[in-house]
Amino acid sequence: MNVRLLFLIAIVLLFVVPVGFAEDVVVINSKDGMDVMSGIFYANVKGLPVYFVPYSGSVAIVTNKVGANKDVYLIQSADLPVSSFVEGELRKMNNTVEIYKSPYGLDTNLYLANKSGAKKFIIVDYLYSDYALSAMPYAKKIGAYVLFADKRNVEDVKTLLDGIKPEKIIYYGHVDDEVKNALSDYDSEQIGKGENRYEDNIEIVRRMV
Repeated sequence: MNVRLLFLIAIVLLFVVPVGFAEDVVVINSKDGMDVMSGIFYANVKGLPVYFVPYSGSVAIVTNKVGANKDVYLIQSADLPVSSFVEGELRKMNNTVEIYKSPYGLDTNLYLANKSGAKKFIIVDYLYSDYALSAMPYAKKIGAYVLFADKRNVEDVKTLLDGIKPEKIIYYGHVDDEVKNALSDYDSEQIGKGENRYEDNIEIVRRMV
């Protein structure tokens, strides 16, 4: 069974299997920038604190911030974790740890989008990471999750959103026409023209005022 099929099965199961784990904090253990940003998007939607394992690999920094007796949701890269000791050290502090091992940053982004329970989504092209960073504070303000999408993963994005039935989709900056066409059934708006990153950034900052 290939990784893509396993991922789609996991998405379906999230809709039908009740979740008994209610996390107190999110910890991210990954060198993949998509994992890191997606973990932030997820934590912001859930209203949870989020901590990162620093590139120095000092796990003690994270465990001291998390503390003891917490329910921890650990987002960890399967191939590019910062440290292999994070889960064990968190458990030594009497924390309960649920771990999601990320096979690939884009899959992490879609998986956490569904798990977050978000109904509003800001869509950015994943080749332009600065757009995702610019969208982050506005997404937090309106309770939206930021999705990475372009013509190469549009079918996976559509499968996800068809299951969620989002209330609102916002396209920020440049987004492929194939994505917009595939999601045309949903109420949407555009922030920025996708022609100038500086002007698009100013436009989304205006929404914060």
